[in-house]
Amino acid sequence: MNPPSAPDPLPEVARSLSESAAKSGRFGRTAAKIQALFDNRLPQVLSGPVDCKVGCDFCCHRLVGATFPEVIAVAEHVSTNFSAEEGQALMERIAQYEADEVEHFNRRVVSFRSACPFLVEHKCSIYDVRPISCRSIFSPDAKKCEKWMQREAEAPFYTDPIRLGASIDKGVISGTYEGGAPSGLFELPGAVGCLLKMGPAATDRSNVTAPVERHVLTSPLNDKKMHSSKTFIHWLEKPRFTDLWDAAGGGNMETVNILTPKFKDDTLSILAALNLPALYGSQDELEEAWAHLETAMARFEETRFDPAHAYELLGIGHSFYWPYTGKDVRSLLERFKTKLFRDIVSPAYPALVSPLPERRKPGRFRLGYVSRLENFNGSRWATGWLENQSPDIETFAFNTWSDEDEISNFWRRKADHYFNLPIASAHVAGFIRSLDLDALIFTDIGMGRLDHQLTSFRLARRQFTAWGHPVTSGSPMVDGYLSSVLMEPENGDDHYTEKLFRLPGSGLCYPRVTTAEHVVQPEAYGLPRSGYYFNCQMPSKNLPKDDHLYRQISEASGKPIAFLEPLQEFKREKLEMRLKAAGFNAVVLPRRPLPEFLSLIRQADAILDTPAWNGGNSTIDALAMGRPVISMVSEFMRGRHALAFLNIAGVGDLIAKDEQDYVSLALDKDRQEAAMVNLNVEALYEDKAPVRALDEILLNGIA
Repeated sequence: MNPPSAPDPLPEVARSLSESAAKSGRFGRTAAKIQALFDNRLPQVLSGPVDCKVGCDFCCHRLVGATFPEVIAVAEHVSTNFSAEEGQALMERIAQYEADEVEHFNRRVVSFRSACPFLVEHKCSIYDVRPISCRSIFSPDAKKCEKWMQREAEAPFYTDPIRLGASIDKGVISGTYEGGAPSGLFELPGAVGCLLKMGPAATDRSNVTAPVERHVLTSPLNDKKMHSSKTFIHWLEKPRFTDLWDAAGGGNMETVNILTPKFKDDTLSILAALNLPALYGSQDELEEAWAHLETAMARFEETRFDPAHAYELLGIGHSFYWPYTGKDVRSLLERFKTKLFRDIVSPAYPALVSPLPERRKPGRFRLGYVSRLENFNGSRWATGWLENQSPDIETFAFNTWSDEDEISNFWRRKADHYFNLPIASAHVAGFIRSLDLDALIFTDIGMGRLDHQLTSFRLARRQFTAWGHPVTSGSPMVDGYLSSVLMEPENGDDHYTEKLFRLPGSGLCYPRVTTAEHVVQPEAYGLPRSGYYFNCQMPSKNLPKDDHLYRQISEASGKPIAFLEPLQEFKREKLEMRLKAAGFNAVVLPRRPLPEFLSLIRQADAILDTPAWNGGNSTIDALAMGRPVISMVSEFMRGRHALAFLNIAGVGDLIAKDEQDYVSLALDKDRQEAAMVNLNVEALYEDKAPVRALDEILLNGIA
C-alpha cells in the first residue's frame, strides 16, 4: 500500500501570505507572489497537449472569479497602465457586462457566456495580472472550447490545474477572512469597476468593504459560525442525528419511526411525531396520517418541556407537509405555534420576544427579508419586490442557508445590506433584532428548518409572511400575510392568524423569464411523439383523491400522463405503484435540469394542474412556453394560484368549473385553442403595482 501523499503546502502558504496582506494592505504584491507560486507549480499538474494560443478567447466568455488581493492587483494595474480613453472604454464594457449578468443572476440562465470586459481584440488586456481562475484554464482542443462557449458541449478544460487553483484560492479566502479584509471569490469585472469608480476612496478599507462585497460569487468562510450552531445538530453530532434529520425533512416517516426510539429522548419523539409523509399511497393512508397528527399535536400541547432543550430540537418537528393534505391547517398551526411561543421560546429567550423600543434609529425605513435566499421557489419570487422597492426604504437581506448561488448573489447586489447567516437561529435572531428594523418579511414560513424558531421571536416592529409558502404561519409574532386580491377567496381572512393584505393582481412583481432554446426527445423518457399530458407539479401536491381525474383523461384520449418523480428517491416506487393501481397510463419522469424540464413542457399537449394546490412558477413557465394549463379552483389560496395567473394572461377560460369540466376541458383541444387565442404572457411579468401597494403598507403604517 502506498503511503498517503503529504498535503500540498501551497494553500497554506497562500493563506499565510493573504492574512499578512490583510493586515499590511499590500494586496497587489501578495497576489503577484501567489500567482508566481501557481505558475511555477503548473508544469507538474498540467499533463497533456495544450491547444491554447494568443487570440483564442473562448474561455474568456464566462464569469471570472478572483480573490480580493487579485481584485486590488487588477485595479492597480488598470489605474497605472491604462490611458484615460482605455479606462473609459473599459468602464463601458463593464457596464454592458453587468447588464448581461442580469440574465444570469435574476433569470435562471444556467450558463453565462458574455465576453470578459478585459478582453480587447481577442487578447487579455490584463494578462500579466490575470487571476488564478484564468491561469488554471487549459484545453487540449480549441474546437471543443468553441462548442462549450456555444453551450453545445461540456467544459473541455483540464481539471488538475483548476483543482490546484481552487485550493490556492481557498487558502487566500481563508487568509483574508482571518485578517479582517473583504473575503470571498469576487466577480472580477464588477469588483474592479467598483474600485475604479471609487478612485482615491478605495484606499480606505472601511469604504471598500460593502461596495466590493456586492460582487462576491462565493461567500467568505462560514465554517466557524456553522460549527457553533446547535440548531444544525446533524453537523455537530454525526452520525447520531444525520439520518433522522434527513428523514424528517424528506417526509420519510417510516425511517423516522424506526430511528426515533433509539435516541431515548421524549422531546425528540414528540416533535418527530408532528411530521407528515411526503407522499401517500391512498386517500385512506392520508386520512390515517392526519388522525395521527391530531393525536401527536394533543400530546405536544400536554407535555411540559425543558425550554432550552426543546428549542434546540425544533427543526426535527416540521410542518412543511401539513398543507399538502388539502386540509385546513390554520387550527393546527395556531395550536402548535401558541404552545411553542408560550412554553418553549419565551422561557428560553425572553429578551428576544419582548417588543422593540418605540423610538427608532434615525434614517430611512428599514425593511428586512429573511429566508433561504438561493435559487429556491420559496424566495426567488421576492426578488421583484426587492428590486423595485421605494428609495425611501433601506433593505436588508438575511440568507439562512449555507449554500449560495446566482440568486443569492442577486440578493447581495440589490439589497442595501446582505448577510449570510447559516447559524443557530437564536444568534441570527439576536443579530437581526440589533439592526432596529421597522419591518421584516419572512418569504416562506414553513419551508425552512429555522422557521419555527425565528418566527416566534420579535425581530422587527412589524413582521410579515408571504406567498413563498401559501399558508398562515400560526405565530403570534407574525403580524401580516401579504397575499393577492386575485388569489384570495371572499373568506380568505378566516384562513390566517395574521391580518390579511390583498395586494393588487397576483401580488407579485414576477421577473421576466428568459430561457435558452433546448430540445429533448420525449422518447428518451418513455413518452410518445404522438402526444402526452404533463402534470409537472411536485408529487406531494398530487392527492390520491384526484387520481380518478387523470385516469378519465388518459383513458378517453389514449395518451399517457407524465408526472415528476418525488425529490426522495425512496418515494418513486410508491408513486408508481399508486398510479398503476389507479389504472391509467402514467410515466414518472426523472428530475432534470431546467432547460430539459421546459422542453418537455413545450412539447406536451397540455399541462394538467393539481386542483388542491395549483402550480405557481410552473404555471408561468408553461404559459411562457405557449402551453395551455388546465386548472381548477379550490377552497384555499394555494389552490387559486392559476386563477390569478391565467386571468392576468388573458386565458381565464382554461379554468374548469368542477371536476367534470376539468376532464372535459383537458380533452377538448378546440376549447383550449380558443382560450389560448388571447394569451398575453407579458402581462404576468414585472407588475410594479403590488410593490407600490406594499410600500404604502410599510411606509404609511397601514394596520
